[in-house]
Amino acid sequence: MLRAMGKLAERYTDAARSGVYRVRDAGVPRTAAFEAGALLLEIGATRLAEGWAEVEQAIASERTRACVILVPDAAELAEADRAVLEMLAGTAQACRAAGRPFFAVMVDPEGRLALNPLYHEGVG
Repeated sequence: MLRAMGKLAERYTDAARSGVYRVRDAGVPRTAAFEAGALLLEIGATRLAEGWAEVEQAIASERTRACVILVPDAAELAEADRAVLEMLAGTAQACRAAGRPFFAVMVDPEGRLALNPLYHEGVG
């Protein structure tokens, strides 16, 4: 049976594609994470740095599922310290090297963050 988010859900299981990506809306990435059976963590941009220890602990404890971090208000990082994005990119690189799928999905409706899109989002 074809799932609604089949391709993106499948992508979440591919450790080689781990990384930090942007989207305009959280709906599709959230649904795809559920379909993929991924560990989904949602955390606000302003809380990401202070809550990083708990996020790292959750990622480290997950051995079988893909990990997806969804940051609904990621555009706020455009003005903040870039260290948070670098921290996420470093985690993605380490997970990729270890063969563990990890996706940090930044919800950025205006495209203020210089990140690659997670998938092709239609206009409108």
